[in-house]
Amino acid sequence: MANKLCTLAMLATTVVFGSTTAIADVPTKTTEFFTQLYAKTCVVNAANMDALRERFAQGQVPELSAQKAEYFLHRKPGTVWVIPNTIGNFLVSIDRDNNCTVYAQRVKINEIERAFISLLEEAATGFDSIKEQDETLQTQRGPMHFISYTRTNLTDNTRQKFSLSTSTADAVEVQAKATVEAVLN
Repeated sequence: MANKLCTLAMLATTVVFGSTTAIADVPTKTTEFFTQLYAKTCVVNAANMDALRERFAQGQVPELSAQKAEYFLHRKPGTVWVIPNTIGNFLVSIDRDNNCTVYAQRVKINEIERAFISLLEEAATGFDSIKEQDETLQTQRGPMHFISYTRTNLTDNTRQKFSLSTSTADAVEVQAKATVEAVLN
């Protein structure tokens, strides 16, 4: 009987500590939202940004004023949409060159980076993904970590660049920025 209780106690301890570890590995809602927003807007529509523009128009997603959008678009023509939710401040932009970007004001940087890498290293069928950059550089606003991949369509050899920049610096207004650049031939 004592052996049975000891075995049950050890099993219960394993279950409790095992589930604690599993819970610690689960990304926060902010990370999940950011990653899904990037995947379901910029990544899915990477070859056809007009389809995304139309979805936002049909959904009556609010836009930033042109004056506020300039900051995010780096003075290029384009549109920035505010993505309403209760877990943080998120934006999606498409500039005149059809580069699509998702912005997050406050996130857990390490989680966002792991999720981005996971998303891009799971190359879709018919595509090849190569990591081009993974480095931290000093900028005017503090250190920024840059990660980028080039994804090649094996059918027609077109390429696209997928990038993430993150920062923990106090001076930044956006902690995470994930971009899909227009198709490169």
